[in-house]
Amino acid sequence: MADPGGQPDSPSWWRVELVRLLELFALCALAFAQPLLEIYGKAGNVFVNSELGGFGVVGFALVLVFVPPILLWLGSIPFRVFSPQVELVVHRVLLGLLVVLFVTQFVNTKSVPTVAWAVGLVAGGLFLWSVFRFPAVQAWVRYLAIAPPLFLALFVFASDATPIIFQGTGAPKLDVTIASPAPVVFLLFDELPLVSLLDGSGQIDSVMFPNFAELAKETTWFRNTVTVATYTTQAVPSLLSGTVQTSGSPPIYANYPKNLFTMLGGRMQMNVVENVTHLCPDDLCTRFGAKGSDFSGILGHAADNWIERFEQRPERREQQIQLDEFQVDHNPARFDAFMTGMFGASPETLHFIHSLVPHFPWEFFPSGYTYAYDHPTGAFGVFWPDETTIRLGRIRHLLQVQYADRQLGRIMTQLKNQGIWDKAIVVVTSDHGFGFQPGHSMRGVSNENLHETLWIPLFIKGPGMVPGTVNEQFVTSLDVLPTIADMLDAKVPWEFTGRSIFEGPSADPHALRIAKNPLNELQAGDDGFVVVDVSDYYAKVVGYPAAGQGIDELRVFRNGPYASLVGLPAPAQPPTPTREWVDVSAPAEQRVAENNGTLPALIHGFVHPADATIAISLNGTIVGVPSIAPTGEFYWLLPDSKFVAGVNEIAYWLVTGPESNATLKRLSVRELAK
Repeated sequence: MADPGGQPDSPSWWRVELVRLLELFALCALAFAQPLLEIYGKAGNVFVNSELGGFGVVGFALVLVFVPPILLWLGSIPFRVFSPQVELVVHRVLLGLLVVLFVTQFVNTKSVPTVAWAVGLVAGGLFLWSVFRFPAVQAWVRYLAIAPPLFLALFVFASDATPIIFQGTGAPKLDVTIASPAPVVFLLFDELPLVSLLDGSGQIDSVMFPNFAELAKETTWFRNTVTVATYTTQAVPSLLSGTVQTSGSPPIYANYPKNLFTMLGGRMQMNVVENVTHLCPDDLCTRFGAKGSDFSGILGHAADNWIERFEQRPERREQQIQLDEFQVDHNPARFDAFMTGMFGASPETLHFIHSLVPHFPWEFFPSGYTYAYDHPTGAFGVFWPDETTIRLGRIRHLLQVQYADRQLGRIMTQLKNQGIWDKAIVVVTSDHGFGFQPGHSMRGVSNENLHETLWIPLFIKGPGMVPGTVNEQFVTSLDVLPTIADMLDAKVPWEFTGRSIFEGPSADPHALRIAKNPLNELQAGDDGFVVVDVSDYYAKVVGYPAAGQGIDELRVFRNGPYASLVGLPAPAQPPTPTREWVDVSAPAEQRVAENNGTLPALIHGFVHPADATIAISLNGTIVGVPSIAPTGEFYWLLPDSKFVAGVNEIAYWLVTGPESNATLKRLSVRELAK
């Protein structure tokens, strides 16, 4: 066991400890730092969304490289109290465990986790045996200490994080002239498919979305508009720069120096709230400060991804890191900051907000109340499992679209009250849609969901636009920025990929090019684009069925079998002894505090027997007839409009007979085991 221990007061003791720290430094890099630096070196969008600047990104890498070995080293030193030999054994066991973790991760890329752990444990045991017997192995570990600086250098100088670290804060100097200046209002909603706004006849559903319907009356509605990317970190920079990207590089101004903000920044003031992207340079726009730099959050994100390396196959992990590239922040303070920025703005101001509603997670009612959300029966993942899950998922989505409509109404009212609306060029759109086809991707393009994932709302008010008209010209998201430049009579020293709407279509609907992303079902070509013929899908958009039935606030809940029961008073009867009952997670009485912003609205339970049909009432009104899975499992959302301050009574009813003459019997309720 040739490893001099020395005494704590002798110079040799410090040399021994430094050597041990160096060994931990080397193997921790293999087990912790390198795997995570490789992942995040390909996912710079995470840093953008976490609002980490260059120093924060470098700090993240330094923590991964230096903190684990220092902590392990400090943890082993107290064992010297017993003897230097005990400390040495503990140190080498730690080295062996690091080898186990490293090998297990590596083998897990080729095999299943159980096999990977077995191989890792064998490798760790062999390493321990050899390091105790052969000094050459000890020397090899020390020489390996050159690896961590190399991993760090690759991350800093040759990864997706590189432009974030070195982009600086200054806007590029662009020679842009604006001959017809005007205020510009750009409202960008996230993950809002056009079909969600429609009433079944191709018009805006004025009952569900009164503010979007009013917007259509005061602007030109370009109903045949498609996105060129279905992933936010691709779609937003494509929309705001007029050029499509496929590389997955971070959406920052270093990668897109010619965009809406730099085009107008030399002339206009900025009232800008960006989410997910960082396309507006720091010297033009102050990044929103309510959330701030989420350094601890991204370290937690990294820890979760490292743990998953032992639990999932590599293709699943790659998919997950793509899904997690940005964490949706529905913080209302961001919206309030945008509204506040309108006050006292100069006549020549860009008012821009990227609102993350109605993007998942679905947690808002139209009123602004929230509910504790779950992912019922796989309600968010890559693919929809079945129609049952889609039914509730679409209800929750539409309620959040109604909340987006509420945001739109507040903005329109304030713009009009401040005299901005009549003078401004106004653009209201979305970055991409969302699919609701069973067995198919929610966010990626497939032949079955193109009418849902690609078509987005686009409303424009300004010179040359006729209010209240529907324009069916084929438009892509790449055409929006050139159109704004055209209405401002701006001369820009570069060429857009898209074209001003006034100049005619810029893309061929028979060969539309869509950016590649990991959620697409359709395969990309060698150039990184998915080429699709969407010419026949517009008819599906216009004829997309309306949501629910009726004209009251329960409309969205009134769909599926026995939909006509929703809104009727529940019978006045106690639970009836039958062979049917329900197990539910929520008690029959829910207490809601007055002015509480969150409601106990999401219900989860099981029906016995599984083939029974049930209705749910809240405070004496039938509020839903949920779909039941083959296992008897069900989820349902209680409408916010039927809650009251104080005690709320939830009851469950067995439904039998035809819908026109249905019979309801109140069921007994048991609490679902947690």
